[in-house]
Amino acid sequence: MRKILIIFASLPVLALSLVVEDHVPPMLQECYNQHIYSNSLVEQTNCLQKYLFHLFGNSKQHTLVDKNSLDWVDSLGRSVHHRLKRQTRYNTYNTYNRYNNRFRRPIPSVDRRRVRKEIRTLTDQERQVFFDAINALKNDKSAIPNQYDFLALMHQTSALTSAHGGPNFTGWHRYYLLIFEEACIRKRSTFVLPYWDSSIDFRMSDPSASVLWTEIFLGNGRGVVYTGPFAMWKTPANDTYLRRDIPGANSSLINPDTIVNVLSKRYNREILTPTAETEEDNLETHHDGVHVWVGGEDGHMGGLETSPQDPVFFLHHCYIDYLWELFRERQQRLGINTEEDYPETTNDYHRPSRIMDNLYPPRTNKWGYSNIFTERNGIYRYAPAPTCANRCGGAYNGYLFCNRRTGHCEPRTKRQFIDMGCFRNIDSPYINDQPIVASAGNGLAAQSPDNTIRKTDIQTDKTIQPTRPPERQTDHQTVTQTKSPDRHIKTPPDRHTNKTTKQRQTDRPTDRPPDSHTNKTTRQTHKNTTRQTHKQDHQTDTDRQPAR
Repeated sequence: MRKILIIFASLPVLALSLVVEDHVPPMLQECYNQHIYSNSLVEQTNCLQKYLFHLFGNSKQHTLVDKNSLDWVDSLGRSVHHRLKRQTRYNTYNTYNRYNNRFRRPIPSVDRRRVRKEIRTLTDQERQVFFDAINALKNDKSAIPNQYDFLALMHQTSALTSAHGGPNFTGWHRYYLLIFEEACIRKRSTFVLPYWDSSIDFRMSDPSASVLWTEIFLGNGRGVVYTGPFAMWKTPANDTYLRRDIPGANSSLINPDTIVNVLSKRYNREILTPTAETEEDNLETHHDGVHVWVGGEDGHMGGLETSPQDPVFFLHHCYIDYLWELFRERQQRLGINTEEDYPETTNDYHRPSRIMDNLYPPRTNKWGYSNIFTERNGIYRYAPAPTCANRCGGAYNGYLFCNRRTGHCEPRTKRQFIDMGCFRNIDSPYINDQPIVASAGNGLAAQSPDNTIRKTDIQTDKTIQPTRPPERQTDHQTVTQTKSPDRHIKTPPDRHTNKTTKQRQTDRPTDRPPDSHTNKTTRQTHKNTTRQTHKQDHQTDTDRQPAR
């Protein structure tokens, strides 16, 4: 018994001798220091994920060494560079600038750049090309596991560190978007990558109810994506189905009132990690909130290594690139050299001379700050974001509308589209047979016995139509069929013809269709009555003429 007591008494001493103080790895500590202002659980998790992937990776990283897949990505990058050269060939001469003793490229007379638009301003045909191209990449098995997923896996490994948390964040993703866009162009030649302006949805009371999260656009926003163009997608993340968790906890879409802080700065060091002074000034922080809002806890958009497996990733980052381009245009107006404004950093992964990870052909981090992409003889430009001034970007089919009370464009909800009967007017093969619940406002509840309407009903049953509001009837269109119970009450005379309402009813032929058993005598009586009425009208007009 004494030995047992001695053993129990010595346990705390043994436990303390086993505890050894260890330092936090420098890479992990630096990531924590970058988010010292907020230090939320989401940011700590992202830092830990980046560090673990840096050490161990995951089971799917072996696909990044497939030679055929890498050659395909390299050909995409070379096509981007060839496209840049081809754009400059339209100008066969150079002009001399006598102020700085340099030759410069002239401004071309024809703008041949692709125009990236907000996704809700696309036509049905443009939106269909976008969906078809992405699904064509998903179904192409020439890369491992397929072309789309191979491009998504390029966002993993060392790119988790070198493309986030530093000044290379904007340049790396710009090059990444160009490679993805080039891959889609090979599937559909008219493809242009759109962007998703999430600041428009921010103003909604319930952004998850937006028409964007329907089968018309991106499919349902919660749980396994089972509707829309990306329904039942298998992802390389443990071979799971594509998932979303809208709205994620402790997240936010881009706030239009605070994003102006980013656009009002002068230098990149003021808007990028880790040198931005506040979270509201940090463009990457605004970007992080949308990832968590879409992905939540178990959605693919919520993790750095899995976010590109959801096509929403490319729409979101295209908008981030649009905001950065607005910032760079302001820099040029202020006389700042945007190509040389690469912030100084102590992070080796973000050094300006370092080669970008996973993007081919190899280019340096600073190359992502070049103006050749968006200048007049570049590759692409952006259509302005939808506002009430530009009629919400010419939003097609009423997906956006101008709220006159707030003065801002807002997206319509799915309920509004159902009540307006707009689903049947949209030409999209991705509107599946999921039931569309009818409400009392759209007039479909009384026409459908089970209070639901499916796509097959919309396409084949022409009798199901949305009820139109009753037309406004004027005095000349109103015909009163009910007689007054008190016959001694006189009807007021008409101020135009001095006729009573009863006389007008007699003058105007009835709208009731003729009886099928009407004989010739009835027709003759009606003809005589009409002739007598015309004589009375003529006599009334003669009495109205003034005496000469």
